[in-house]
Amino acid sequence: MAVSPFEKAKVRLVIQEPFFATLLLGMQHVEGETLPDGSPLWLAATNGETLWFNPVNANKLPLDQCVGIIKHELMHVALMHNFRIGSRDHGTWNKATDYIINDTIIAEGGALPEGVLHDPVRFGRDKSEEEVYGLLPPPQKKGKGEGEGKSGKHEGNDPFHNDLMPAPDKSPEAQQKAMGRIVRAAQVAKAMGKLPGFIESAIGEMLDPVVSWEQELAEFLTEISRNDYSFARPNRRFVYQNLYLPSAYSQDAMGRLVVVLDESGSVSLDEHTRFVSELMGAIEGVFPLALDIVHCDSEVSRVDSFEHPTMDSVLESMKRSGCGGTDMTVALDYIDEHIEDVKACIVFTDGGTPFGHERDYPTLWAITEKGVQADMGRTVYVPA
Repeated sequence: MAVSPFEKAKVRLVIQEPFFATLLLGMQHVEGETLPDGSPLWLAATNGETLWFNPVNANKLPLDQCVGIIKHELMHVALMHNFRIGSRDHGTWNKATDYIINDTIIAEGGALPEGVLHDPVRFGRDKSEEEVYGLLPPPQKKGKGEGEGKSGKHEGNDPFHNDLMPAPDKSPEAQQKAMGRIVRAAQVAKAMGKLPGFIESAIGEMLDPVVSWEQELAEFLTEISRNDYSFARPNRRFVYQNLYLPSAYSQDAMGRLVVVLDESGSVSLDEHTRFVSELMGAIEGVFPLALDIVHCDSEVSRVDSFEHPTMDSVLESMKRSGCGGTDMTVALDYIDEHIEDVKACIVFTDGGTPFGHERDYPTLWAITEKGVQADMGRTVYVPA
């Protein structure tokens, strides 16, 4: 049985370009001539989780161009284009991102099929995708019968026409997972001395975020508390009228917050002090209706629970225990079994722990070891 050009190109990437290979091997691969919605697939497309590839058309191209096609799709993934589309016009955003990707691949000596969008003077890689999007003409309404249709013909000569599909899940958790995969691919390539400079520059913000971790924590808690209503705390603005309406937790407080404190031997006193300090900030910021603090090393040593916690009451219980091994999944399992109605969980850890599987509640990993990414939930680097 003949090896498909897609398989040959994958082998080339595995041997020569570990960053792209690592991303690719973490995705689902589908070969065919149509996309799930029935529209024709000219060469390749991606939604960030799946890569579709047309081996019939690709078989007519040289191997180096097949490699370039896959790299083009993987750069959409690496640059988070599937998430960054926002409310922009899909077709125009697709073109803007293609201009940047194609110029980058060609400038680095890569090969691409004829007809790709490439204008290094007006729409080169020295600009951002958002800048190029703003420079492109607005989309024109198509008349009846215009467009790609079912014939497989692509717009103009562009072989990447409509190759970028929106992410199937645009939640913050899905974005964090996607960033984690990208960072891990970069770490693998960097450890082998094969991380391309243009990739390191392009994803540098992910490797060293500009946004402060305090801001990340605040955004996480705000997202969780937003639109959360309960009759447990009537809206005080209407009580005087004898109207007992539910209040939004975002106005008064959020629901039950659970905090896991890593108290293993590898966590320094300074790190533990930082954990406690930021926990106080979290309480002051969102006023959780209930708070459970799970102290854990490789097992849960104790749990402190508070109804309507105050900073003073929480501080009284922050004496450190544990100092054994490290396994924060034990704490998460404890939460699953013993604590109900968890609105969110923050795990403060040095990162030397298994992360386990997804939980039913949003989880934020606040990690003091730079570069460590959790396999589930969201991750934020906390400088100790």
